[in-house]
Amino acid sequence: MKPERSVMKMFSTKSIPYFIFFILLSFSIMLSCEREPDPIGRDLIPDVISAYVDSTELIHSITVKGDSMITNKKSWQLLGHCINPMFGVSISELITEISLVNKDSFNFGTNPQKDSVLLTISFSGYTGDPNSLIEVYCYEYTEGIRGDTNVYSNTDITGRYNPVPLGSGYINFVDSLLKISITDDNFIRRFFEADDTIFTADEILTGYVHGIYLHPQNNSPGGVILYIDFSEDPGQLSFYYHNDEEVSLDYHLSIGKNSKRFSIYHHDYQGFPIENFISGGNETDSIIFVQSISGANGVIRLPDLENWIDSLPVAINHAKLIIQPADTLITGLSKKEYPQKLNMWLIHPDGGYRYVFDNLINEATFGGGYDSKTNAYIFNITYHIQSFLEGDIGNFDFVITPEYPSNEFTQVILNGANHRGNDKMRIEIIYAPL
Repeated sequence: MKPERSVMKMFSTKSIPYFIFFILLSFSIMLSCEREPDPIGRDLIPDVISAYVDSTELIHSITVKGDSMITNKKSWQLLGHCINPMFGVSISELITEISLVNKDSFNFGTNPQKDSVLLTISFSGYTGDPNSLIEVYCYEYTEGIRGDTNVYSNTDITGRYNPVPLGSGYINFVDSLLKISITDDNFIRRFFEADDTIFTADEILTGYVHGIYLHPQNNSPGGVILYIDFSEDPGQLSFYYHNDEEVSLDYHLSIGKNSKRFSIYHHDYQGFPIENFISGGNETDSIIFVQSISGANGVIRLPDLENWIDSLPVAINHAKLIIQPADTLITGLSKKEYPQKLNMWLIHPDGGYRYVFDNLINEATFGGGYDSKTNAYIFNITYHIQSFLEGDIGNFDFVITPEYPSNEFTQVILNGANHRGNDKMRIEIIYAPL
């Protein structure tokens, strides 16, 4: 049983007068403070309310085919062939010039005979299954490769290459090397018989042999896309030969930073789930597909934003768009395939993309990076919504793309606005009532 304690017993007899004085003083102070507080500054601290907006009412999300992109002015080029059970078939082909290593007058001597001719290209990384059996065919490209104008990923090269293969080879993942044996004697003979001046300048050489076209063929499930860094001079065309004077000779040409090049992307959705989601309409979907190399983009629309704001007049303090990848058990994707960051742009009615205001004001806080802990991509769209409310911009659609749409092969399936569950696409807004 706890001992009984009273307030008075906590003080000695001598302390009682001081205690009474303290009580009276406190009471006096309380009476002096009963007047209304000064209203100045009250409106600077609004009653902030956190609101969760139901995506099905506010957000529409769909998947559209990716746009073509410029591929000839990039150091990184992609080459490979992938088959994904959800995304379908994705192919990246490569067209490149052959450049000189040494710009000196040269000839192969009297009666040169080949021992072997090898095309080798090293790669710096890849996405996909290294056990995939990818055969790469090499063709002669018969048209000059432009460097003074943009070349796009959907360029049609029909009739621009000799359909007879120069040779083929496989990817060696142990050595990070693609090796192709060139066996076409007519192609080899053209180098052996070339005038000495052909090897004195890149412009002369590429006027004589314009370049090569590499086409990958996947002979197994899965597949792989290689990353080739042209700034590192990754390739060589090597001639090993003998002539009447010497029994063992070699001569090397380069594929690298001085070689004009571009990539072509192909996608085949037929018979795969993505085919059912590629849309040009307004029906919102439960999932959206996002893939690099012009594969697929997500489009997000806020058609009812104005009505929602009008029905509940507010001042927006903070707004964020939260997008979460779909369950990997359903999609079959590895998180290694996800883009580490997504880009989000405004689709302008006149064509082209524009920066979202929040990205222009502070790129660091705009967001878009993948957070593995929350399994989410989050964008700050506060200024965008404020600008819309103030009539500075229209209610433009957003487009979602990987951060590096042509430098790497990434893909992710995102929960859309119509997804059933708490992890659907949504906007969370902090606002103050007006």
